[in-house]
Amino acid sequence: MLDGGGDARLLVGRGRELEQLDAALRGAVAGRGGVVVITGDPGIGKTALARAFVERAAARDATWAWGTCWDGGGAPAYWPWVQIARALTRELDPNAVRASLGDGAPWIAGLLPELVSTLGQPAMPSDLSADQARFRLFDALGNLLAGVAARRPLVIVLDDLHWADASSVHALEFVARMLPDLPILAIAAYRHSEAHAREDLAPALGGLARAARRLPLEGLGRDDVGRLAAARAHGLGDRDGRGGASGDVPAIPPRLVAAVHDASAGNPFFVDELVQLLASQGRLHDERAADEPLPLPDGVRDTLRRRLAPLHGTSMDVLRAAAVIGGVFRIATLARVTGATPVAVLGHLDVASRAGLVVAADDRGRYGFAHALVRDTLLTTVGATERARLHVLAAEALEDHDGDVEPHLSEIAHHFLQGASEGGAQRAVAYAGRAARRAIGQFAYEEAARLYSRAIEVAAALPADDRRSWELHHGLGEALMRAGDVDGSRLALGQAMELAAAFEDPQPLAHSVLAGTLPGFSPGVVEPELVVVLEDAIARLDAAIVTEPELRAAGDALRCRLRVQLAVALFWSPEIERRGQLVEEAFVLARAIFTGEAARGSRAQRMLADRTLAFVLAQGFPAIWGPDTAERGLPISVEVLELCERTNDPELAM
Repeated sequence: MLDGGGDARLLVGRGRELEQLDAALRGAVAGRGGVVVITGDPGIGKTALARAFVERAAARDATWAWGTCWDGGGAPAYWPWVQIARALTRELDPNAVRASLGDGAPWIAGLLPELVSTLGQPAMPSDLSADQARFRLFDALGNLLAGVAARRPLVIVLDDLHWADASSVHALEFVARMLPDLPILAIAAYRHSEAHAREDLAPALGGLARAARRLPLEGLGRDDVGRLAAARAHGLGDRDGRGGASGDVPAIPPRLVAAVHDASAGNPFFVDELVQLLASQGRLHDERAADEPLPLPDGVRDTLRRRLAPLHGTSMDVLRAAAVIGGVFRIATLARVTGATPVAVLGHLDVASRAGLVVAADDRGRYGFAHALVRDTLLTTVGATERARLHVLAAEALEDHDGDVEPHLSEIAHHFLQGASEGGAQRAVAYAGRAARRAIGQFAYEEAARLYSRAIEVAAALPADDRRSWELHHGLGEALMRAGDVDGSRLALGQAMELAAAFEDPQPLAHSVLAGTLPGFSPGVVEPELVVVLEDAIARLDAAIVTEPELRAAGDALRCRLRVQLAVALFWSPEIERRGQLVEEAFVLARAIFTGEAARGSRAQRMLADRTLAFVLAQGFPAIWGPDTAERGLPISVEVLELCERTNDPELAM
């Protein structure tokens, strides 16, 4: 979506800000990169400034990439980074991409599955801790930026960051620490008040602010408003009947310019809206218009409604449906939602484009609203029931898109969740769970927790399903634990354990118990509640009779992990012999898996055997650490390193 004043050709009154960005770019070219944060109100011209600067940077032989955050909901985790990485990998040949990423290739492949063939490595799920996994992904992003910048200075823009997922901002905060030694300038643009009002963004933005230079945008002065109004009036030509044969437009009376400045507070988007309104009324060059109160800024929605008024019913229906889909939308999706042909939809969008309401987002059949306020105004005209119905239609259209829902999981989940009241509830829960699992796989833990929470809310209105409820609460607990919310995680996992305790299969309970164990050791205390649930899970698994080889191997792997975690939980207790017995049992069982049927089975089974043994060795040995165990440490460490190399697990190796 384009921000207000998004047309860089109409950039007025931002000379000082452009000079500051130029100075930042000169520093980056000299190897002293950094981050500049552009903040301001809606319509103040953040995007226009960034676009104008990018054009100047490109003219100076800098590479650039742009990522825009999605305001319609349902964007995949790291969406601005996906756009940036996609653009930058096109700048490099495959060998250069592989060289830049090194062992970070699988992590970038997790964001961009289309790179799997180029990189020659699959995106592999990780058993690493949340912080380790996220570190690897962020480090891979930084290495990609550095690889591109090694050829030419690089400018990246993350626009509309107030709509970003928290993981995207954490990634920028991480990358910002790498930039002082690189020829890279990162620009982040967002609405300060909206971004800092979000509890999930505020901490990361605080960290980013300490590493960034802030560039706040204020309203334009009166003279600049006059220049902007004159430029817009010239672009409108003789719409108000004042243009001469040559297309010249008379000057706007100074009193009217002053009135426009006062009403708009110098906001470029409001200036533009007011100029277009006055032109449509034939009053743009009538000084008497200054004698009446002008409707902006408080009346900006009324101004937009007046611009929408000339559109006939069908065109308005198409725009309303587009507003429900999101800030940027595909013609094919919009056609499916409205039941019109793509040609007919394109005709309606042409009408809206001439009215300055929508713009072509790219050359691949995507359009966007000229400003967020245009979409917001349209949404106020759509009733709750109709909006839910349109959301369901949008989700169904995306389900049918090229027969591949994977790239659109978050979007589909968002639309079904919004349309739950109109028949989308079952599918909302299913897609939200899938999108959440994908987010965890991409280390976007806050986004996964949000999706699980929404799925739990919607599922409450469906017929009871304990297995589904366990899956959702377990997933929420796992996501919160990885995001660092221990209290919230244990609350969700406690609910999951209550549900799992009633199942005949003991494995769900074991999974939830393990998800609630913190990595490492507690600070000098034993948690009795944790010991009890670990003991209960072990007893249930040990009592279970399983004949299926694959299920038996999975159960044995859980037995190993539970025993090791119980030994860790007892580390500060006087039960030294019990800890030793638990770890020894886990060692024996892990060796049996490692040399048994699982080790000779499928790739997934072999990976399970290797990772189980690596976990038991790496975590079990410290659980029995003492003065007399040092000699055993070296051969165990060597074996763990070999297993880590085989399972591509560099963090556990470290």
